[in-house]
Formats: sequence, C-alpha cells, structure tokens
Amino acid sequence: MNSFTKFLLVLNVALAVVSVGAQEALRFTRIELAPAQSLKFTVTGGGASVNTYALEYSPILGTNITWTHDTNAVLTPLGGGLFQLASPAPPSATGFYRVVGFNRLAPVTAQFASTALQVEEGAGTVKLTILFSAPVHGVLNYSVSGTAGSGDFQPLSGSVVVNGTSAMILVTLNDNSNIDRLKSLTLVLQPGPGFGIGADGQATIAILENDAEWQGSFSAEGATLGFILKIQESNGVKVASLKSDRFGFFPTNEIPASLLFTTGQFTATVASIPLPASATLLNEPLRLTFFLSAMNGQTNQNVSPTQVQGIGALITEVPAKPFLNMTNFGDFQLLKPPVQPSTNQVQLADLP
Repeated sequence: MNSFTKFLLVLNVALAVVSVGAQEALRFTRIELAPAQSLKFTVTGGGASVNTYALEYSPILGTNITWTHDTNAVLTPLGGGLFQLASPAPPSATGFYRVVGFNRLAPVTAQFASTALQVEEGAGTVKLTILFSAPVHGVLNYSVSGTAGSGDFQPLSGSVVVNGTSAMILVTLNDNSNIDRLKSLTLVLQPGPGFGIGADGQATIAILENDAEWQGSFSAEGATLGFILKIQESNGVKVASLKSDRFGFFPTNEIPASLLFTTGQFTATVASIPLPASATLLNEPLRLTFFLSAMNGQTNQNVSPTQVQGIGALITEVPAKPFLNMTNFGDFQLLKPPVQPSTNQVQLADLP
C-alpha cells in the first residue's frame, strides 16, 4: 500500500439518491491511485445535451469550510448522458473531493451585460460583467482586439474563473499626454465546456481622448483674435500651453499657461508672451499677458467638457514706451475638437 496515494472522495451530484440541500448529495468513497495517476469521476447528466460539472477540494470536512475549485480538471462528454471529470494533478495527496454538478434541460449561455462602453483614458478600471443563464463552474476564455495598443491598458490574461451565474473582467485603462486618434478595445467571449455564447458575446470599450488642442477666439473692441490652447492630461493632472492658430499675432511656439479646469470653473493665464518689433505696428517689441476666466452660474459663461466661454483680458506692455501700455477686456470661447478617427475608420460628414 505504500506505493499508492489515498484519496477520500465526497461526490456531489444532482441525481444522487440521498438529498442534502437543494442540489447536493454526499456519498463517501475511499479511492486509491497510483503515483501520478489522474483522478477521474464519471457523472450522469440525466440525458441533457449540455451539462456543467466542476471538481472541488477541501483538506478537511466540517462547517464553514471553503471548497477550492480545481482549475486543472477537464470535462469530457462520454455520450449517453455520461460525463467524465479528470484532474491530471490533484491539489493534495489526501483530502476530500466533490463533483459539483447542475443538470441542464437547455443549453447554458454566457454574454456581456453591456456591449458598448465609452470611457475616458486614464479613468481607472472598467468592469465588464458576464452573465450566465445558469450556474457554471470553470474557466471562461476571451480574445482581445481593437485599435488600442498594449500601452493603452494593463495586460489582460484572456481568461476568467467562473463559479456561479456571473463573472467579471477588469480592464484598467492607462493615461498619457499624447493627442491620439480614436481607440477602442474589443473583448469576445469564447465557448467552453458546458456553456455556449449568447447574442451579446462581444463588448467594445471606446477610449475617449482627454488631450486636445482647443480652438479659441477672443473678441474685444470689435476685433477677434484666434488662438489655440493645448490642454493635456495625465493621471488627473492637466497642463496647458498657448499656441498660434497661424492667423493671429500670437507666436507660433508653445508658451506654458497656468490652468485651473474643473467641472464648473476655468481659469488660464499666459504671461510674458514676447512679440518682436517686426511683428508690431509700433516697430517696438511688446510683452503680452493673456487671462481667461469662466464659471458656471455666471451670465454668458459656461464650463463643460467640450466647451468653455467666459471673459478675458489681453494686457499689452511696451517696455520702451510704457505710456502705450493698455488692457483690452472681452469675451472668449474655447471649443474642444472631435477626436480624429482611427486609421481604419472614415470620418463621415453631415448631409448639406
């Protein structure tokens, strides 16, 4: 007997003669296996075409014990309503094992609770819930595709353990400060032993871009100046810089701006904007300060994720002739442009 490994089996099948609880029956059987021999159980599905069974292990018996799911167990249909569950590498040399089984009169299906999500990059972890039409014990595999690259999200394993009527895939989105094209991530469920895939077996996460070059205009004294305010965000921190729209008089290089941008308030200040003498009518170098402010609840002011409008001031200083210094007050508007489509998409335009 020293060459054998002993197992004490707890068999749990829905069709057993003795009923313990709603779907459990216990029958103790001592079995002996040769070293490295597979642990095998044969169960009946009562003639159902699709059945789900799982092998579970516990080192002891008693109240409030935790059964461990044996993920290595393989389910094989034998025909005639019989199914074999085999574990090539049992977790322990001794212990208690049970086969958890559910008889099926109809095929079990798995599908996503939501199939289309829109989430901003860096928003954290997205929870994709999978619903099963009946309890399932085993492993669900899924494939990953889409225009999102590996740096846009944390690596996904491609599988999730199922022990009941639902499972969850956690997708963690990364953030960057690049102004990217539209990206998406698609997960497709794969059928497995004891279950198929329902109508909603595919879910797509559209990753919304939070970095953009906002198109701006400032109107004062009957004149309008165009500009670009580049706003980038990484891990919740926003930074901004002023750029020329190539039609106004702001310099073409990027000039850092201080920025406060919340759900209801916006302020941006760009100081010490240099203008060479050749770019001015005075033929004197100028120094500009540009200030923008908006707050929800104020008249003619609005702060939203795609549009900001409020009041502004453009302060002009002439170092050589300070008596020409002046301040122009006016209104401004900023619009966030739509995200460019990915390289395999075509931008559609509205009909005239």
